[in-house]
Amino acid sequence: MQALPLAKRAKRPTHQSSAALAQLATSDGTGNFDVQYMPLDKIKKRVLHPSSVHYSLPSSCWIATIYRHSDSHSDLNRPRYSQFEFASEAEAKQFCKTYSPPKMDEPRDGCFICNDTFSAKQRPYNCRNCGVCVCDKCSPRWIKRGVPKTYLKGDYQAQTVRLCTSCIWLSNAFCFALLKGRYHDATQIYESGNVNLRTCFADIRGESLFPVHACTLGGNLELLKWLVDKKLCPISVKRDPKSDSMLSVKTSSDRTLIDLAMTGKPKLDILMYLVHKGISILDLHDPSLSARTLEALLKSGFVPGGPESAIMNKVLATVETSESSVATVENACTLCCERGMDCVLQPCGHQLCCAECGGRLAVCPFCKKKCTVLRIIKC
Repeated sequence: MQALPLAKRAKRPTHQSSAALAQLATSDGTGNFDVQYMPLDKIKKRVLHPSSVHYSLPSSCWIATIYRHSDSHSDLNRPRYSQFEFASEAEAKQFCKTYSPPKMDEPRDGCFICNDTFSAKQRPYNCRNCGVCVCDKCSPRWIKRGVPKTYLKGDYQAQTVRLCTSCIWLSNAFCFALLKGRYHDATQIYESGNVNLRTCFADIRGESLFPVHACTLGGNLELLKWLVDKKLCPISVKRDPKSDSMLSVKTSSDRTLIDLAMTGKPKLDILMYLVHKGISILDLHDPSLSARTLEALLKSGFVPGGPESAIMNKVLATVETSESSVATVENACTLCCERGMDCVLQPCGHQLCCAECGGRLAVCPFCKKKCTVLRIIKC
């Protein structure tokens, strides 16, 4: 029986995506990741290899069996399968849906995305995320950790994989929707069938985030509950040996979910939800973050398992939301979550951060184009 190790933190990607993905968003190549620009005619929903779930009486647990790609030295005609143990049937079924690799399309005459004809110079490639057959320009290199490890051969050594530009657009658009807290956009993008919930996004300012991280920054509790409660995305990987409390999944910069919930204006509803889920209130990379909010939480008389609404009322009554301490920022910068968005990145046209954060960017975090900052003066 094999076990699939959980990553303790998101590792920093070693490769940036190609700017070719921006061509899919709009006809003028601005790379808009709003859901209205989803390239529906260029997306082929992946077809997964067979998997199964059954209950094991000897081990008293549920067994998930998934197909695995053979190693390069193995018999390619012999199917390979791996089994994993879970405490519940729901976890086992969600695991199969998440980690069963997609079937690769058979070679075709032309690229699925641009329709260019394949030739000796224009060879076909398969997208490792959805399996579609595409040409070289429509399958740029992407971070290896952007797809589940079960999608690759066991002896795969390269740090990048080929993904079609449609899957890259979906990944960036899903990240954008989570950071903006847009529940309906995020769920609609997920319904495309080609979005991964347990892999990293491309880095933002040198930091890799899992979907639960981006969602916490976005501040939408309903969306976080959808990821954790319905889609069973893990939020912890181990327990603190001293307190026996669970420690949350970390970003590549060692920031925890509690850190992210305290970034910018404290997201008290998400903080309460994480504590209800067993995450330690002391699970902080930067203990100085919003210390007054932590103190307010402790003074509120928090009792694990108690009514969330009653606890929230106590916390909100205790925290002083004066202008000098916590300010509400509308259209907040998606990078620092503290200042408003007051600039546009050129030439891509994305508006997602404040001028201070934008001044530190060499490339746009979403379309990966080289950019400069144009400040907006609101009258």
